[in-house]
Amino acid sequence: VHNLNTLAQDSLTFFMENPRVFGLLEYAAHVSQTAEHHDFVQKYWTFLNERIENLFEQAVVQHGNLKDKTKLSAWLFIHAVRAQIHLVLKDHQCYRPDLPYKLVHQFMYGLFA
Repeated sequence: VHNLNTLAQDSLTFFMENPRVFGLLEYAAHVSQTAEHHDFVQKYWTFLNERIENLFEQAVVQHGNLKDKTKLSAWLFIHAVRAQIHLVLKDHQCYRPDLPYKLVHQFMYGLFA
């Protein structure tokens, strides 16, 4: 949970300070598979997913209900953070210091339920 809190906090902070980078990643994530930069962007998302999936795999020891759900859990977490970043950058939600904690808490509650 601590690692997910840190990841959510750092992601929100970085992309709030660099919204154009976030926009570029979002655009590139939806390009055609024949686009020149598709493979590069796909490698980024795969690398990120593998790191977060590893966190969930380590948590299986304490939370057995995560077994066989680590890949999906990683993708869901990435998309939850992305959605939160969208809300903040588009002024649909104000950033508050407890926002990353609330995001992770809501996400983890769904996993452990």
